[in-house]
Amino acid sequence: MKKLLALITAGLLTYSSTSSLIALEKTYNLNTYQETIYDISKEFHTDFNMYTEKEYYANNLDEAFQLNYNEYLTYISQLSSQDIYLQFMEIINTEDEIEININNDINTFSTKETKTVFFNNNKNKMVLTYKYNTSGGKKYYDTSYKPTAQSIKVGQTNYFVMSSYTGSFKNSNRTYSVVAKGKVYAILGAVSKTFTIDFNL
Repeated sequence: MKKLLALITAGLLTYSSTSSLIALEKTYNLNTYQETIYDISKEFHTDFNMYTEKEYYANNLDEAFQLNYNEYLTYISQLSSQDIYLQFMEIINTEDEIEININNDINTFSTKETKTVFFNNNKNKMVLTYKYNTSGGKKYYDTSYKPTAQSIKVGQTNYFVMSSYTGSFKNSNRTYSVVAKGKVYAILGAVSKTFTIDFNL
């Protein structure tokens, strides 16, 4: 009985979601938008998607873009295929591997520092908090301290929201590599994105 109820509920949710999308397409003529993001996603193996109303407001995109959801739908329905393509290509072509050299004064004892680097076309910055030691006049990460990374939104559109990250020591503990996963939120929709930032001592 529980399985039957679950199946019925899932079916109703799928029907409701599909019905909502069809209703939106009829109201706002989103054919050009839907066809273009489908082609882009297929060609570049991405997952661009249009925001649902719930997602739009849950992520405070109305404040970021200064448009309510109806205005957002009106905006994207009026764009040409080329406009949509160019805006999405800006996100696809964003440099996703960044290397930064850290220049600190050399101390002889374990020292805690922070380093900030801009990424994602200066729409975000990442702050790395770490410790380092010195040996033979060279700096090395103090591996007894696990560095922390924080992604901060700077831009109001095409900004990255980090959902998770991993970090690893490389290059004989002279590099700390952060792999940040999340989504880029653009006015046309959201897409998954991964950035790799190498902090070199």
